[in-house]
Amino acid sequence: MTAHHVAIVFDPDFGDALRTLAQQMHVWVVDTPANKIIAREIWARHPEDSLEAGVTTFDRTGYSDAYGLLDSVLGSVDDHHGVFDHDPPWGMLHIFGLPLDVRVRESLASYGATVTEVLADHFTASRQPPPAMIVRE
Repeated sequence: MTAHHVAIVFDPDFGDALRTLAQQMHVWVVDTPANKIIAREIWARHPEDSLEAGVTTFDRTGYSDAYGLLDSVLGSVDDHHGVFDHDPPWGMLHIFGLPLDVRVRESLASYGATVTEVLADHFTASRQPPPAMIVRE
């Protein structure tokens, strides 16, 4: 079974790169004027909602630092792409525009994810799929 990939973008000027990434996986991107222009374009071309590709924007208002925002977005991603809403649940995150440090690693660990690769423009984190649920009657 292939891992379900989701991108989280904190870069306020991700802009055109959003077009390509949103064709490969679902992208959660910070809601800024530059990103919103591209998100609206994607929504107009593909009005159907998809957890496999497309765009969801998130608001950074009210967060004093990136860590609180990361925790909030991880919770939303897990709600929409997690074990109860997607089969398979997300197994790989691609995170853009956020420096990798101990607090980020701790936030990811709280969702069972560990950093697997650090690239020039982003890093990835993966987690093992949860064991199959057994229902006994």
